Amino acid sequence: MDAALKKAITYNHQGIANARQGKNRAALSCFNAAIKAYPELPLSNSHDLKYRIYSNRGLTKEHLRDFKGALADYNKTLSLDPKYAVGYCNRGGVKYNMKKYQDAIADFKTAIKLNSGFEKAYFFLGAAYMRAKQNQDAVNAFTKLIKMNDHFFLPFFERGCAKLALNNYRSAISDFKQATHMAPPNSAANVAILNNMGMAENNLHHYSDAVKVLKKALMIIPGNHYALSNLKIAKRGLDKNK
Repeated sequence: MDAALKKAITYNHQGIANARQGKNRAALSCFNAAIKAYPELPLSNSHDLKYRIYSNRGLTKEHLRDFKGALADYNKTLSLDPKYAVGYCNRGGVKYNMKKYQDAIADFKTAIKLNSGFEKAYFFLGAAYMRAKQNQDAVNAFTKLIKMNDHFFLPFFERGCAKLALNNYRSAISDFKQATHMAPPNSAANVAILNNMGMAENNLHHYSDAVKVLKKALMIIPGNHYALSNLKIAKRGLDKNK
């Protein structure tokens, strides 16, 4: 094996090890050294390793919130391997963080086209649609993901939120109920689910159901602002109906 290639492999492995320990600046130094080790090697010798190093460095820069730097590395990754589905998903994630939602949607779609079972890409496609206020498209994306894997609470929660934005309250509540059964019971995530469920119940004027749900949220995180606000609305609704 070429000495420069061997050095690059060593630096890349060190970078991955540092990244796994959360040592992102150390990881970045390693990936920089790996790329510097053989900048001029023929593509046929270095193609596979090189696009992975750029991808690894891009992910590290993303963790350091250097989104422009990460985007440049993901662009380089995809120039070396235009059929790398993970590269499109990663680049879509950076564009999402940069609030370039339509560009992110395009990348997530390409990732799915290359890998029709790419669950992460479906999830972030749905999330990007929501941020772009394309809520029906978000529902469709999360529905496809749930058909592939219905063992995780987040797709149900996010689909419920998209349905809530579409004023499809009953269907949203159904998703929130599924999500709360699956989420860690005493978690902040479960509080968010219960808050949104309470909001949907309020919109249906099911104030007593809203009170029950929101009190559960406040048992987990007493004083939660959103739960308290929605609970006031529910109690006000009950008072009007007396």
